[in-house]
Amino acid sequence: MLEKASLFVTENWAVLLALGGFVGTNLVGMVVYLVQRQFDFRFRVREERLKRLRAQKNDFYDQILNLMQVNEHMFETFGPASFREISEGKRSALADEWEAVRSSVILPNNLTIQHLLQTKAHLLNDNDAIQNYQPLLAHIAAYPLFLNKPTERYSKKMRFPETITRHIITQRDLIIRELSRYGAS
Repeated sequence: MLEKASLFVTENWAVLLALGGFVGTNLVGMVVYLVQRQFDFRFRVREERLKRLRAQKNDFYDQILNLMQVNEHMFETFGPASFREISEGKRSALADEWEAVRSSVILPNNLTIQHLLQTKAHLLNDNDAIQNYQPLLAHIAAYPLFLNKPTERYSKKMRFPETITRHIITQRDLIIRELSRYGAS
């Protein structure tokens, strides 16, 4: 009878050991799964953040800044200040050249900037707001009207907002810094 009792105890240990191994293996598997899931979630959040930052930089700030810099270069190169001190005969030809540059470069660029501000405002940096661009939008809207009928009111109140370029560069630099913190560009 003693033999039967020790055999029974031995069999219980074998069953308990097998059950413990099964539970332990599954527990380790669940822990590994949960750790991987947490890592995958963090990875996906990081990738989505990088995707948004790149879109903000490339599809919004870079595009607007590039168009504004082209306009600025054209204005400085061909604009009224470039031919004020030139003789009357040459001034007329330069004024015609400036009018052509306005029509073929500056106005289309302004319309593209306006379109970007209207359709891509969701890409504004978290600390930026569309209200910062209202003076620029007002300038862009009034500029063709001014070209058709120049007025002193436009010249004084609707001029290009001088601080907007600095604002855009600052916002773009903030995004570039955040991208570099992620080790991305």
